[in-house]
Amino acid sequence: MKFKTKILTSVLAVGLTVALIGGSTMAWFTDSKEVKGATFQAGTVRLSDASGELTLEGFAQQNINPGDEFNGSLTIINEGTKPVKLRIKIPAISWLDGEEPTDLSTNNVKVFLPANWEKHSDGYLYYTGTISGYSQGVIPGTLDDGTEFPAGTLEQRTISFAFTGVFDGDLTTNAYQGMILNMGPSSVEVIQATNSAAWTTTPVPPAIAPVPAA
Repeated sequence: MKFKTKILTSVLAVGLTVALIGGSTMAWFTDSKEVKGATFQAGTVRLSDASGELTLEGFAQQNINPGDEFNGSLTIINEGTKPVKLRIKIPAISWLDGEEPTDLSTNNVKVFLPANWEKHSDGYLYYTGTISGYSQGVIPGTLDDGTEFPAGTLEQRTISFAFTGVFDGDLTTNAYQGMILNMGPSSVEVIQATNSAAWTTTPVPPAIAPVPAA
């Protein structure tokens, strides 16, 4: 019995081995290599306000008269690596009696924009100048961005916004005596000029005809 048992056990073992071989999967030749990652540094869109703040010299005067002129200026520098387009939010203005609001019209405040700026009905002033062969309205960055947008010099990246205005002599009546002209907040905004980047207001509405010079 022991001999027969050994033979049977051997036959079963051989059969199990054959079954395992027959049911196994192929062992394909394979290899693998680790692929190192890459890094991409994003370009920057960054402004420098060289003047520190928007200064409206005429508005600070305490004793304005009908017909008086005022002026303001802002120097804007693109310190980012990317070429950009630029716009300035038009601030809301109103006449105050001390600290109290009035219903006096602001139509007597006439502002004349400098060259290369357009006022649009979305409440923004858009820069439209052309800098040394760049596309219209584009301010270069500090690094090359393809052949269309080479790096710009500091002078090319510096934009001046200087405007003048007047308190209309006919419209600034006696009702404005002692009143204070208040200007609300504004903002200077830029967007990359590459890859058809678009402002939140798209399309930008048409320009408004400029106020004729006095």
